[in-house]
Amino acid sequence: MIALISAAWSVLSDKLKAAIALIGGFFVGALLTWLVMTISYNGISLPFIGQLVDGRVQTAVKTSNASLVSSAEIVSSHIETALAKQQLQRISDLSAKASEWGANEDATAASDKAKLETENATAPKDGSQSAWTDADVERLRKWRSSQD
Repeated sequence: MIALISAAWSVLSDKLKAAIALIGGFFVGALLTWLVMTISYNGISLPFIGQLVDGRVQTAVKTSNASLVSSAEIVSSHIETALAKQQLQRISDLSAKASEWGANEDATAASDKAKLETENATAPKDGSQSAWTDADVERLRKWRSSQD
């Protein structure tokens, strides 16, 4: 086979040999360029071994994944901060309401106690009408707070 190719090559003229060598050189150059570009762009990946050489695509994927993870962490920290602020606001609102309710409850208890004291002061002492004791007032206050 080599002898046949060598015999055919020797029969050709020098101009034709030069043209074939030039076209062959372009073909080999194009093949090498394609090979280099493919490896630099995609890298070398084998089926059972995996990625041997990272190309431009793999590098970009790794970079974007790293930035995606960092941006996801930033977003989650912003969400956690917002939730913490909402919880603090809710706690402060509830504590304000609780202090209002406590003040109202104290005012109601004080007015009830004052009413009962005036009733006790004006009540007849002969036993025809019973008098409120401090224990009764306390029990009434607890009962009213349990009704709310």
